[in-house]
Amino acid sequence: MRFAHSRDGRRALPLSVGLTVVLVMLFALAACGVSGPGGSSAGQGTLVGDVSAGPTCPVQSTDHPCPPKPIANARVTIETPSGGAVVATATTDAQGHFSVSLPPGDYRVRVEPGNGGLPRQDQPQNVTIRAGATTSVKIQLDTGIR
Repeated sequence: MRFAHSRDGRRALPLSVGLTVVLVMLFALAACGVSGPGGSSAGQGTLVGDVSAGPTCPVQSTDHPCPPKPIANARVTIETPSGGAVVATATTDAQGHFSVSLPPGDYRVRVEPGNGGLPRQDQPQNVTIRAGATTSVKIQLDTGIR
């Protein structure tokens, strides 16, 4: 094997050996299953949702639609199906969106009512989480406006 010499006269590893070592290290890192931001852990699923409230005006017509508004900073609670134990919590962002990683299974999703009890969720929503999958839920809260 022929060695290259550095400027100071010492022997250095051949370029092909150095490249081989670097490639082996990169493949080893890739095999570790490192996930980037937002990636879920092995065996987990992801629950994503949007929380909005409506109606947002007392009179709605075709000419003047009154679409639901996203609810920011709402506390979302994920519970066991019976509601006996809290498994996870999340807080909605400015667009009413939330995301949480969960083990596979059945859950109940509940949004805490706002100050004064409104807006409120009429019924908790049931969801099923599957490993490696994303489950979406849209939760509409009632503002009490009629």
